[in-house]
Amino acid sequence: MKDSDYSEKQPRRRRAVIDDGEKKKEKVKSSVEKKKQNEIEINNTKKNKKIEKTNEDKKTYKTDKSVDKKVSKKTEKEYEKKKPKKKNSHKFIKFMLFLFFIIILSVGIYLLLTLDYFKLETLDIDGTNRYTVSDISQVANINVGGNIFVQLFKWRKHDFSSLPYIETVNLGIELPNKLTYKVIERESIYFAYDKEKDVFFRLDNNGNILEQCESSSKKPSEVYMYGITFDNEVELGKKINEVDLSKIAIYVKIYNEFVNSNIDGNITKVNFENSLTTITINDKLNCIFPNDTDLEYKMGFLEGILNKLSQDTTGTIDMTKTRPVLSGY
Repeated sequence: MKDSDYSEKQPRRRRAVIDDGEKKKEKVKSSVEKKKQNEIEINNTKKNKKIEKTNEDKKTYKTDKSVDKKVSKKTEKEYEKKKPKKKNSHKFIKFMLFLFFIIILSVGIYLLLTLDYFKLETLDIDGTNRYTVSDISQVANINVGGNIFVQLFKWRKHDFSSLPYIETVNLGIELPNKLTYKVIERESIYFAYDKEKDVFFRLDNNGNILEQCESSSKKPSEVYMYGITFDNEVELGKKINEVDLSKIAIYVKIYNEFVNSNIDGNITKVNFENSLTTITINDKLNCIFPNDTDLEYKMGFLEGILNKLSQDTTGTIDMTKTRPVLSGY
């Protein structure tokens, strides 16, 4: 009985020892876990404190910055108030310089316009023997004795149609007291016949009517012109009508081809009657042209005919025909 009881008690003791060991292990584990949790909590609290500190530092930094900004702004304003205003001083200097310049300019202009030194004493004319100084001065309203600069201001492009031979007038100045009229005159090219009034008018190359004249006053350089229509009241210095100007334009083309050819002689007359252009060479031979087309060919053909004729030949060559021939009077 004793051995059996001993054997039964011995395993019970072993179990009790094992259970005690396990309990101790569990206690150790739980204590370790508690320590870990405590450490974690401590670390978390430390982190939170650090975060709070950084936030507080940031807030204080911001407040310090704003305070610094306010202070800096105040100091800047105070500095701006205290420092000298350079911009305003520059503006004032510029304004004074501009005002000084205006005063000097005004005084200079006043002296130029009032001093006797610049009083116009001499008027001269160049480029014409037909008109006098007084003729042009009357149209241009230029007065001797007045200030030379005032006379220049008065000068502008005037209508010199009352002086029909004048094409342009320019004004030359010689300081302090002399002006010169520089005239370009028109030249009489055509001695045009007015059939209605039975009179002649001189025309320039642009169709400007220069003067009425007698038939006996024709110059050798002028070309007789027939077939021009004049107004009932002819205005000297004005142009003839557009229709007759177009006729003259055709004649000018014929004349240029005539000059470029080797034809011996001069055109002495031109007639625009019957809607044709008839030129007269050396007052003897008439040549009829229908228009200004194929002029080079027609002038070459005319040259060939004239080379076969003597200089004293009279008659008419009709260039309107396909094969022009000479027909006598």
